Amino acid sequence: MFQSISFGALKTSTLQTISRFQWVLGLVLGRSILMVWRIESQHQSPGYRDVLDKLILVLLLACPLMIGISLAAERTSSRFRSKLLGFLALSVILLTYYFFGINAKPSLIDYYRFGILFLAAHLLVAYAPFLNYRESNGFWQFNKALFLQFLNATLYAVTLYIGLMVAVQTVRFLFNIEYLFEIEADVAVLILSFFHSVFFLSKIPTDLAALDLETAYPKGLKIFTQYVLLPLEIVYLVILYAYTGKILLEWSLPSGGVAYLVLAFSVAGIFALLLLYPLRQVLTERWIVLFSRRFYLALLPLLILLFVGILRRINDYGITENRYIVVTLALWLAALALYFLFSRRKEIIWIPISLSLICVFLVLGPWNIFEVSEKSQLKTFQRLVVNHQLLNTEGVITHQATLPADDYEQLLSIVDYFRDRDTTVLASYFPQPTDNKLASRYDQHQYLLKKIANQNTPFQEFTYSVGPKALMDIEGFSTLLSFNTSIDVPLETEGWKITMHQNKLLVARQGQQVLTCDLPQKIQSLNQTYGDENNMVPPSQLTFNGVWRGHPIRVSIESIHQSNQKQIIASGYLLY
Repeated sequence: MFQSISFGALKTSTLQTISRFQWVLGLVLGRSILMVWRIESQHQSPGYRDVLDKLILVLLLACPLMIGISLAAERTSSRFRSKLLGFLALSVILLTYYFFGINAKPSLIDYYRFGILFLAAHLLVAYAPFLNYRESNGFWQFNKALFLQFLNATLYAVTLYIGLMVAVQTVRFLFNIEYLFEIEADVAVLILSFFHSVFFLSKIPTDLAALDLETAYPKGLKIFTQYVLLPLEIVYLVILYAYTGKILLEWSLPSGGVAYLVLAFSVAGIFALLLLYPLRQVLTERWIVLFSRRFYLALLPLLILLFVGILRRINDYGITENRYIVVTLALWLAALALYFLFSRRKEIIWIPISLSLICVFLVLGPWNIFEVSEKSQLKTFQRLVVNHQLLNTEGVITHQATLPADDYEQLLSIVDYFRDRDTTVLASYFPQPTDNKLASRYDQHQYLLKKIANQNTPFQEFTYSVGPKALMDIEGFSTLLSFNTSIDVPLETEGWKITMHQNKLLVARQGQQVLTCDLPQKIQSLNQTYGDENNMVPPSQLTFNGVWRGHPIRVSIESIHQSNQKQIIASGYLLY
């Protein structure tokens, strides 16, 4: 069996990959080391981990950009000079991004921006070697090779990781070994980041100019696209056209969510067209020829449906990042449909080029999705608090009101929107902590729950506590950590993490969830036993017990509060 494996060929291939992509592999290695370092730095200060997070984001973005520069340089007469200039320009861009594009503590907006730029960087790899060449077939063959090699590398990496994890767990079980490091996460980085990247790079075509003469088409790819992807596209096309007919007959506006369905159908259809591109004029493939010629024409009515759906959503709830992206992609799809319907050349390379430019457009300039969304949500918030007379003469929310269900949910979602983005835009609408004890104890969401009620759910609150003189049983435990979920920051210390998710208190150790405290169920039980008034209960009624690696752990809640049947706040101690 091993005779079929040529270790000489493997060595040669590895050396060629290192020689061709030495700078890229250096970045991949550095990225992987930083990821492992970040995983093993749970005991370090938050600021230390934030620096590692920023460096990892920069290196993740740098890798595909450097691959694109390397491939583009290979098609120039002076490869070394082109690479050097490209890498110098890239260094300036990445340094600018590190110091000015990411906050000291990366926020949701930073990760959102990174995700969009990450997509743009990968799209650059798809077309960089063919920017100055009209080689549609070569472009398709190149991306076919990238696509299949990515699937191949993923299969190898996932299989290898699963096999190693079985080995790790077997050793742990048979020899009762406790690893002193996060072996599962570390191995995931080494395999899925480092090995996957090296394996992928090893099979990128070397003679890029010769690809335009290649005519090979994988049979498996054709079968998948023609007999799986195309029939699914047709099924969804029929469904969306039937829905269009329904709203025309009823003379009603489409649901806002239909925009996402049309968008998904459109993107999947374009992907299918790209996979079938070499067969679009093969007369024996009648289904493929028909689909290639009629897809964009069939897409036009659905794009109208998409625009109406998303614009209705924006009119009702304002602009968010997702809705901004959907509108932009709808315009992109419309332009793409018109281009392929009326243009003579129909160059498919414009698909990734235009999409990558849109990605950059979305995150840069005064029109970026974050500023536009923030202004829109703030405007909607101002309208709601004014319409429902929640403000006092100083423009601060102090009055109570009962709101329609839609306005109630929207107002809370806007507060959560700004809270998730670590912004203080709404601070002036809430009492300052020094002026109001409630505002100092709860965040804006909690404070607002005290002031507004849903028409379908009247004001109703529950508070249970163990009392100021209650004794805590600490026998069998060596460490005690206090927590308070009213502070919108998870407790992270010494490998432990306490978070709230869907009103459940989650306790995790080294990334593994070890105890779930179902607070809504606990409140319901206490309500049945002690009634709905504020009550003091025995400590045993507010205790949750669990086990971590044979050692007991306990969550002893000191006070639990449910406001308006929505949000639950708990404070207490973790004992281990």
